[in-house]
Amino acid sequence: MKIKNHPAFADDTQNKIDYIDELVSVYYKYKELERFGEIELCQEFRRGIQIFRGIEELATALQTSYFSTPVKYANFSFLETSFTYKGVKFFQIRESADV
Repeated sequence: MKIKNHPAFADDTQNKIDYIDELVSVYYKYKELERFGEIELCQEFRRGIQIFRGIEELATALQTSYFSTPVKYANFSFLETSFTYKGVKFFQIRESADV
């Protein structure tokens, strides 16, 4: 399936919401793996679900507000745009130069 035909990118808002609900479900299942004691998730995944591009479109489909916050890490400055849905943080990081 070509990415542009993926349900998350369809014009139908309900398709986007269904896709986000599935991501939340997978996120919680993935985190359950840590209960076994020998499995440890990477730190970034513990923060939530990272979106590479299009976080505003997902927030709009959910009719939720998103927030942008400057973040400084070591010598790098980023802009983090995020929202929370069903207890899961969705976030997108952009370099300051991309903003």
